[in-house]
Amino acid sequence: MKRDTQLASLQKHLTVLVDEIGERTSGSESNRRADAYVLRQLQSCGLEVETQPFDVIDWQCLEAQLPIAGEAIPVFASQYSRPCYVTAPIALITKVEELEHAELRGKIALLYGDFIKDTIMPKRFRFYNPEEHQKLNALLEAKQPEAVVTVSSRVDRAVGAFVDADLIVPSAYVSFQEEAVVRRWNGKLATLRLDTLRNATQSQTIIGQKVGKQPTKITLCAHLDTTFGTPGAIDDGTGIAILLTLAEWLQGVSTEHTIEWLFFNSEDSGGAEGEMLYDDDFDVNTNGLQLLINVDGVGLKGYAPSVCSLNLDNKQQQRLEKVIANARSIVTEEPWYQGDHSIFAFRGVPCIVFSSERIFSQVYTIPHTEHDTIEQLDFDSIQSVTTTIYELIQIW
Repeated sequence: MKRDTQLASLQKHLTVLVDEIGERTSGSESNRRADAYVLRQLQSCGLEVETQPFDVIDWQCLEAQLPIAGEAIPVFASQYSRPCYVTAPIALITKVEELEHAELRGKIALLYGDFIKDTIMPKRFRFYNPEEHQKLNALLEAKQPEAVVTVSSRVDRAVGAFVDADLIVPSAYVSFQEEAVVRRWNGKLATLRLDTLRNATQSQTIIGQKVGKQPTKITLCAHLDTTFGTPGAIDDGTGIAILLTLAEWLQGVSTEHTIEWLFFNSEDSGGAEGEMLYDDDFDVNTNGLQLLINVDGVGLKGYAPSVCSLNLDNKQQQRLEKVIANARSIVTEEPWYQGDHSIFAFRGVPCIVFSSERIFSQVYTIPHTEHDTIEQLDFDSIQSVTTTIYELIQIW
């Protein structure tokens, strides 16, 4: 594929996904539009296509309010929170030990401190769920507060601790506050109103295949969905565009392995429902799998494209390093697991992951925000990764 043809293809797909469709939360109408687009593209390339439907919650927040002692405090509903309209005194909790001994019935639990600084894994999330997260979720539901509000640990942007459609307790979050301010709220009467809508619906994982000479296969992976409030250019519009461009490039090209295109659709939903369904039948889904290539977060302007590898043997690692050396612009980083490749990596499957260097330092700065637009993309980096994956397919 000529370089200008490759660029035009990448730009075409990103324009549709990011500018025309935009936010693509799992199960939403815009997510279904993205599904339909990807299905059309794969079928037009002559691929055999199948889908794996799964249940998901289509969620939105219409309004959130939190007056404390008559003072209106800006508040945000936690993604997938249940609705509520409660008036109750604030009960401040600053560590798990306090939560264990607190009486929270008839109160709004206000969580503040290091124990709540990270995103708490959803109750049903099986791939990574620390004991301390499981304990926190269990304690909250056992203590039965009217609602729970967390205080963001980030100064630059309000970030919630809970993203869990199964959490029984309604949840919300407020921006960073100094400890003295939070302590003044303790015991004060507050009213929390979360006007949220939760619609049980379905989304789907999309799988396309190009049959190779051998029954073995290489799987290319990206995720279709976004989190709320972002058009998702870097996360993960570029991954989708790269995979679709590779489908076009490989038309009429004979490959040793069967090539599989795997589009997950709940990576940013919190519950990873599609990934769990895929994992339920992992051995069948991955029969003959030789290599998983995940593309997530590629093309952030000002940051080099990056690669990391997991579970490669010495020969495979040498192949990768040879191709990367030719690419020059791609930097090698330490393995990371916060993506769909973790499903495969934890089971010993050889994995290669393409992203942008230090991508996690930029989460909630560009990725996962309204700023994740096409204007933030470096197309030279995106093209470099596209070409590198094509070369890996040829030599693997």
